[in-house]
Amino acid sequence: MRLVLDRDPALLLVRSYDRTGVQVGQERLTRSFLLTRERLLREWPPRELAAVDDAAIATLLECAPKIVLLGLVASSPLAPGPLRRRFTARGIALEALELGAACRTYNVLAQENRAVVLGVLLAGAGSAPEEDTGRKD
Repeated sequence: MRLVLDRDPALLLVRSYDRTGVQVGQERLTRSFLLTRERLLREWPPRELAAVDDAAIATLLECAPKIVLLGLVASSPLAPGPLRRRFTARGIALEALELGAACRTYNVLAQENRAVVLGVLLAGAGSAPEEDTGRKD
């Protein structure tokens, strides 16, 4: 699905997404990554929620988030209790969402100047054509 939100050209936003990848600016990403308003970390190791380990969490926390959105290619993702508690103990909100919902929510929060990090978990499969809503950028 193509997203149309370009109010601040310096702001890193999700331009479009599908089940195999996400476009941030002019770059299509097909492997897991972290995204903040100012920074794109292209290589984030976990490919699924169960693989979000101490090292992955440490990298995520370096981004100083107040809100963490985990975008997954799943119909009903749910962050495990122990993972959720680790973030809650630090005063950080954690939500595991279907990929599209995570991307849309990230864009809104980033434009509101919130300290949000989007962690997208992708297996790195090949590319497929992007879904297009018919809207023009």
